[in-house]
Amino acid sequence: MQPIVRRFSPSFAILLCTAVPARGQSDPDAFRIVLLPDTQKYTADPGLFAHFLNQTVWIAAERLAERIVFVSHVGDVVEGGAADLEEWGRGDRAMDVLDGDLVADPEGILPYSVTLGNHDCDTVGDKGSTQVFSDYFGSARYAGRSWFVGADVHDRNTSQIFTVDGQEYLHLGLEWRPSDEALLWAMGVLDARPDLPVIVSTHEHLRSGNPANRSHYGATPDATGDNSGKDVFHKLIVPYPQIFLVLSGHFAANGRRASTTLLGRELDEMLADYQDDPNGGNGWMQILEFRPSAAEIESIAFSPTYVPGTTEGPNHAESAAANFVIESDFALVRSDLASRITLHLRNGQDAGFGPYAGTHDTYLGDGTHGETLPDVEHGERDDVWSDGDGDHDQGLIRFEGIVGDGPGQVPPGTTIERAILSVTTEGMSSSSFTGATLHRMTIAWDESLTWNSAGAGIQLGSEARSEADALVTNEVSEKGTDTFDVTASVQAWVDGEPNWGWLVQAGGHDRWSFRSSEWLGIVERPVLTVRFGDPCVASLAYCPAATNSTGQRAELAHEGSVSLAANDLTLVATKAVPHQAGVFFFGDSRDALPLGNGTLCVGGPLQRILPATQLDANGAASVELDLGALPFDANTTWNFQFWFRDPPAGGAGSDTSNGLEIRFCE
Repeated sequence: MQPIVRRFSPSFAILLCTAVPARGQSDPDAFRIVLLPDTQKYTADPGLFAHFLNQTVWIAAERLAERIVFVSHVGDVVEGGAADLEEWGRGDRAMDVLDGDLVADPEGILPYSVTLGNHDCDTVGDKGSTQVFSDYFGSARYAGRSWFVGADVHDRNTSQIFTVDGQEYLHLGLEWRPSDEALLWAMGVLDARPDLPVIVSTHEHLRSGNPANRSHYGATPDATGDNSGKDVFHKLIVPYPQIFLVLSGHFAANGRRASTTLLGRELDEMLADYQDDPNGGNGWMQILEFRPSAAEIESIAFSPTYVPGTTEGPNHAESAAANFVIESDFALVRSDLASRITLHLRNGQDAGFGPYAGTHDTYLGDGTHGETLPDVEHGERDDVWSDGDGDHDQGLIRFEGIVGDGPGQVPPGTTIERAILSVTTEGMSSSSFTGATLHRMTIAWDESLTWNSAGAGIQLGSEARSEADALVTNEVSEKGTDTFDVTASVQAWVDGEPNWGWLVQAGGHDRWSFRSSEWLGIVERPVLTVRFGDPCVASLAYCPAATNSTGQRAELAHEGSVSLAANDLTLVATKAVPHQAGVFFFGDSRDALPLGNGTLCVGGPLQRILPATQLDANGAASVELDLGALPFDANTTWNFQFWFRDPPAGGAGSDTSNGLEIRFCE
């Protein structure tokens, strides 16, 4: 096939229904993204194509009024794979609308993503070749656009950044049933931008209902294979706290799920797919309205072509399954990421501080059944066995170099917020139906250890602690990834206890094995994720400002570090009223009292930072602080705010910014 040449090609459509769902007026900072569900029926049938075309025409026409900032097509652009290029041509034409005139504006109308679905593979359901998808919706389509981050080597997983009010959000578009290669690529993107809130779109992830189950289809039984929604959750979503929202299609239904991950992060997952409706879906799509001040997201089903009372099929605008509001403090995610560090320790993975190589694991047994002989070493095996009967297999695993002052280490004495161990189990006869436990080892060992050299194996209460530091009480799956909360162990090691890792005990008398640090596929090797506060990146915006006479909310932030020794902190106010006077001030606590037309967010004895300042033509001002001349000590928290005159607003004639909490370090 010849390469696809991107061009400007005006598209025309007749909007049968122009009723636009109103954007929430209670939050002037609200913005929207659009989830485009499976369009395969529209592209397969020329008579239905107008529904797809009208979707993108509506988005392009209403993007400013509705403040649409991003569009995610969750896959199955076409029905028949590579067999019918006319289908691809229709899909290309519809998505071209979001490009606009690329000659006049190479950035296009707005950022968007197209995810690979199972019907988008050259042979439906077989990712062996996805060349046609790459030709139409691979990285070449987005070349030169500043919002496009990049793609994987197979050109079917992509990443984008979209910006709202100066704040960036990262988006990952992952292929149908992402492979381990795809997940490793995604981890690299996330590790490179640990401070950005992340939305993931993937074709097959969530089932229908509320709370919906994650899809269990897909497996990695022998090599790197494909991952189900359940395994993507455990392998990628749980260890990466940046991810706060997952979007998907594939199953013709609506679904959602709210959960809290083992890292303590709130996660929302959504499914929308209308392809089983008459006319291939009747143009229904999902509008997601993000409301930062209210800490919520509203999901709205909308179609530009469905006419109530006329069009055959259900009116999803009246469906509770498709229209709902969820609590989601995605603004807090950003400040949370800025004030915390998350380390990922896995052999062979570079999580931002060089490839890690400190995992050691093996197993030993008494040879009762002649499988794990008592004098044989198993440190080079690609799996770790544990069994309460049979050969009495005992697994051992340790992560070296956790504690220290270097990159990729936890400073001694740090309070650990959460630590989790993730391991992957594959294959028949490799599950424990009664769970598993981890016991902190109390003696030194290496991978040459055997049952006999250990002195008849590891004894609880002697070589390992008798009480378990972590446990899973339900079945440890024979196919999938399991996660253990090991915060107590890691905290003990950070506080000075020797780190000799864990003894792994399968519950009951079931053999359990999991991938070792020698396994070929990096993503299925054991990974230790540790999360803790960064004492020198500790600031939190709170108490959102009211809208001032410019129609914006004044924002207070800081540049430089919060280190007293560095003494390079600058307070920066933006989105205030141009050419007006203002004052920065601080106190030792929070408050919420009326002040002018705004809110006094700072409590305690208030101290002004003099002299007063003058806002520039853009409504911005800044002040460099001499921390040595102010009453700030290490590990103390202070609150800052900006007050400014606002005569055009009437009333009290003044407004305020948000509050900014800063915890100073040495």
